[in-house]
Amino acid sequence: MMKGFIWRPMKNLQQQLLCLSGIIFLFFSVVNCSIKPGRYDNHYSNVTNYPVKIDRHTPSGIGIDDPDLLLSTGLVEQKALQLQDCLEKLATKADLHRIQLTREEAIAGQCLSMQIPVYIKFDYIQVKLAPDWYTSTCTGQQLFPCSIDPKYCTEKKELDELSCACNCRSATQDNKTIIITPNLYLYKAELLRLMSGCNIIWNIPEFVNCVNE
Repeated sequence: MMKGFIWRPMKNLQQQLLCLSGIIFLFFSVVNCSIKPGRYDNHYSNVTNYPVKIDRHTPSGIGIDDPDLLLSTGLVEQKALQLQDCLEKLATKADLHRIQLTREEAIAGQCLSMQIPVYIKFDYIQVKLAPDWYTSTCTGQQLFPCSIDPKYCTEKKELDELSCACNCRSATQDNKTIIITPNLYLYKAELLRLMSGCNIIWNIPEFVNCVNE
């Protein structure tokens, strides 16, 4: 025992509770230093590297980078709310904040967890219009250049000719920004992929229904 230190037992329960609450507060203050609240840490690989500069927000807080105003702010908001409404219906009364996947669904969807959050972190998400988007002469789809593995194009039979470039209709950058084209095709799918931590949402039937609503 340190010299000069005198141990005095606490006289009452109130003192003990105050001491305990102080220890708990200190613990969570230290822990929170290493936690990044409101983030999606899915560790998806980047296939694009666009600079992002937000020029406006939707009413719910989604940031939009679209200086030429080709994206509809209303549709960006509407599609996100539609997705969340669908996810809310998948939640059970036992847990209104999370969707419980089966082990088989989580494996098929390459999900990080069997518990999927229902509510979207609107004020964290960003949507960027790819500035170099174009309409493919092979598929008629709006695309943008990306470093995706060409095998995914041939596996999905998205190309009419093998000579056509394998580019993206949507992508997630830095686990935060959804890269999209003006028609917002696959926007809901990419948003669900980002928020759920499921890399292949198409292997989970209920998620497919939410995306296609």
